[in-house]
Amino acid sequence: DLETKWVYLAWRTDQECAYPVATCTVFEAESLGGVYVEWLDVSEQHRRQGIATELMLALDAKCGGKLIYEGATEAGDVLIARLERIAP
Repeated sequence: DLETKWVYLAWRTDQECAYPVATCTVFEAESLGGVYVEWLDVSEQHRRQGIATELMLALDAKCGGKLIYEGATEAGDVLIARLERIAP
């Protein structure tokens, strides 16, 4: 049984042609009591600009504060530490 997944994109809109700079895949994790972030990636040239932080905060608000995430990389661990400082 496959669960439904949602894909969210963050777009750069300050250029003549808008283009996606970040991708996030989430799914409802009833057993964990929230929405689980399965995948988050920001294109290399747009990293360290706060895009992932902004996207995660927006998704958490959309999910009513029930966004569940964990770091899979060193950069992911840094992001989580930042999110915990901003919105514990």
